[in-house]
Amino acid sequence: MKVWIDGREHPELPSSATALEIMEAVKADAARSGHVVTGLRVDGVEMDEEAFLGLSGGLAAHFTLAPVRLLVRESLEEALAYIPRLRRGIEDIAGHFEQGETSRARSQLSEAMDGLDWTLKIYERCTALTAELIPEAEEHAIREGLLNALNRLIGLMGEKRYPEMALALRQELLPNIEALAANLGRLAQSRATPQ
Repeated sequence: MKVWIDGREHPELPSSATALEIMEAVKADAARSGHVVTGLRVDGVEMDEEAFLGLSGGLAAHFTLAPVRLLVRESLEEALAYIPRLRRGIEDIAGHFEQGETSRARSQLSEAMDGLDWTLKIYERCTALTAELIPEAEEHAIREGLLNALNRLIGLMGEKRYPEMALALRQELLPNIEALAANLGRLAQSRATPQ
């Protein structure tokens, strides 16, 4: 299989190389230049890494790369843009619990937890990719605070103590989301300044 990276042929790889060997070589080449693989087509068909690794044939693989710095900046911008929606959602959910609209609140809480999970994953990936020096104790405190707030919410929900859930959302979960947002902002700021 012939391999192309950002439109340029990669002749160093033998045509007999396996999909795994190709993927490892492309990723290593990308990492050396501060890039990551963002797209892959084999014989004109878009696919993900898992599908590529399952291939047993193909004539040409075209890889697209992007700078890690750009991906980190874009991810941080997306997460920071989402945080205000998450805050409003948590406030709305607390209000629904206070008004006795528990089924609506529970449904929205599930969506909010998915959004929080997505935001936390972006934060973790960006700190790992950029090797930012946010103090480990601070990172641990954010994770621990979120985990404690979520565990408390689960316990209160199990006991159907909905007014207390509203209070926990506002006084326990939101402050931890604010701490997460502050660190996302610090990471974004460090990405915006020339290095």
